[in-house]
Amino acid sequence: MNKATAKKLEVAQDDEYLGVPVAINETVANNCVFVNANHSTGVQS
Repeated sequence: MNKATAKKLEVAQDDEYLGVPVAINETVANNCVFVNANHSTGVQS
């Protein structure tokens, strides 16, 4: 999320919001959050 959205939600860099780590990045639009769901689970097939 960007700085304005983080301020509105009262969170800061390295906090967690709903269990997700917060990273401030000005490329994200106002009132939006980016959630990267492409994380490896460590499971091999």
